[in-house]
Amino acid sequence: MKKPSFALLFFTLILCLSIITLLKPAQSFSDREQRNLHQFPAASLSSLSDGSFQAQSEQALSDQFFLRDGFVQLQRQFQRLLGKRMINHVWIGNPQLYQDSEPTDPKQIAQLSEVLNAFAIKNKKLRLDFLLVPTANGVIENSLFPMLYESQREYIHLFAQQLNPLYHTVDTLAVMDEKKDESIFYQGDHHWTTYGAYTMFQAWQKERGFNDQIKYKKSIANDAFYGTLSNASGIDRRDTVEIYTPTENQIKTMVTYVQEQKRSASLYDESKQYGANPYELFLGGNFARIDIQTTAENDRNLLLIKDSYANCFIPFLIPYYHKIIVIDPRFYYDSLQSVIQTDHMSDILFLVNAHTLFQDPALLNLMNEEMNAK
Repeated sequence: MKKPSFALLFFTLILCLSIITLLKPAQSFSDREQRNLHQFPAASLSSLSDGSFQAQSEQALSDQFFLRDGFVQLQRQFQRLLGKRMINHVWIGNPQLYQDSEPTDPKQIAQLSEVLNAFAIKNKKLRLDFLLVPTANGVIENSLFPMLYESQREYIHLFAQQLNPLYHTVDTLAVMDEKKDESIFYQGDHHWTTYGAYTMFQAWQKERGFNDQIKYKKSIANDAFYGTLSNASGIDRRDTVEIYTPTENQIKTMVTYVQEQKRSASLYDESKQYGANPYELFLGGNFARIDIQTTAENDRNLLLIKDSYANCFIPFLIPYYHKIIVIDPRFYYDSLQSVIQTDHMSDILFLVNAHTLFQDPALLNLMNEEMNAK
């Protein structure tokens, strides 16, 4: 009896997998890659005639293919065996994983500085702070790709030189450099750890003039966190997410998600604790505007303009402000000046990481709209 050929077996396997792919429910989101997946399109005469149906079907088949995550993981492990140092825009260190970044035009830094400086002059009667936080790229140097380290530090120094002295700042590079051998960044995610945020908070607290010595109890929220860089590259780096809780005199909060029209008495969304992205435990993720009312007995109100690095930093601010309004420039399109006046802000703090500031134009766009508004 003639044995079936390898080619026939392979064709049969692919055919079976394709049939299963078409019959199984479509997956909308990839936890491993942290992105939305293409869906199979509905056929129409126009899409069939212009070729868009075929193109979209190919994308969907690629994204929805049965056992796709396993094949992707196998492919990336093979790439690593071949010596590739960057996989899916992630640089592979040992053990640190690093975000890839594009060169930043110094003119863009100058434009951002100019509009931020104009904003400072307009609000010079308020307390102004700016924390530009380096990512692992700018703190943990790797000899195999030193350009990540050198370029980010260069951009941070350039930005600092151009920022108006009306902003109170901290030498964030020096703060993080001092702790670079400790767990201040996740190894498999692009964020800093809660310990990294607390380290920066201590330095900023001294600059701000807050002398209260609050003691914290650390607890593990999730000890199997595989972050965005780990998921994107297929290189497993297991991290631990921690929460810092004051040991006494805890301040109560009421958290309002303005656009979503929902409220919570907690800064933590426990539904995200064991989800695809446990870092979203802090505030539930990123939103355009969040209002935090506290029982702190003072008259200070803070406008916090931030990216996701601030999410695990915010709990440390609670004892020092009666109200905190949190704005994320990536999703917010309303007037900042209206918030400042209506909610009687006394302080403004910008807290963003260097990668976001130099790679994402969201803050520049928001500030341009703010300063150009009539």
